[in-house]
Amino acid sequence: KTVSEVFRKVFDKFVPDLYSKLEMGAKPLKEHSAEDVLKAANLSGLPAVFYEGPDGYGLVVQEGNKYLPNRDAPVAKEIMAYVRERASYGEKVSGRDLEQRFCGLNYGWERDLIQTVLAVLLRAGAIEVTYQGRRFKNHLEAAARVPFTATTAFRNASYAPRETIALKTLTTAAERYEEITGQEVDVEESAIAQAFKKVAEQEQMALLPILAKAQANDLPFKDELADYQSTLSQIVSSGTDDCVRMLADEGRSLKETTERVRAIRENLTDRNLTALQRARAVI
Repeated sequence: KTVSEVFRKVFDKFVPDLYSKLEMGAKPLKEHSAEDVLKAANLSGLPAVFYEGPDGYGLVVQEGNKYLPNRDAPVAKEIMAYVRERASYGEKVSGRDLEQRFCGLNYGWERDLIQTVLAVLLRAGAIEVTYQGRRFKNHLEAAARVPFTATTAFRNASYAPRETIALKTLTTAAERYEEITGQEVDVEESAIAQAFKKVAEQEQMALLPILAKAQANDLPFKDELADYQSTLSQIVSSGTDDCVRMLADEGRSLKETTERVRAIRENLTDRNLTALQRARAVI
């Protein structure tokens, strides 16, 4: 009897056919949700729409006492499948392509949702982003957030799948980090890599004067310290994925070396060096 009733009936009849996956992405998101995902120190304090449940997307899951990005959430799998399919043909996938695909027929999703899902996938290590000639694999880089917060940047950036690190490797790396430092770290590629690189940088700074003393006094462990310095430099300069794999594979031997170097540092005092010089003179 009314125009609104006519259109409601039309929508009820045709929308399910034209937008078969609309309901999957029809849960309301807060503004700046993508940026919230990238900037969060951990993923436990996000709005309920991020978690599993009737009103959530399941983009974040809880494993034990940790909250992790979930690349297997239905909306994430849809977007990831499209990115992989295009990449398999050697085609670049821009934000404009994603917008045309997922904001149009069959989906009808909002751009904010696409950006938020991509942010979760970046944090999960499932994709890499290229913007203004720079490739980003780490969500902690401030410049990597621009395509997720600005519409023009989002459309001009490109998104590609990357070889992911298995959860078992991430878990092992986190365990090795705790063994070395006594501190816990989130089971995420970027969080583990950042924490491990910070430790390596601190060790580098502490190593410099010790290595100089060892070389100046021709001490027998000078080559061992030089090798350790080379390893630390490799950790600091490596990509996040290589950094995590190195920690998982070589973490125990690195722990032993770190403990030995710290013992050397504690004992390489001026008094002991003087005693060494006198002992050499006596011999």
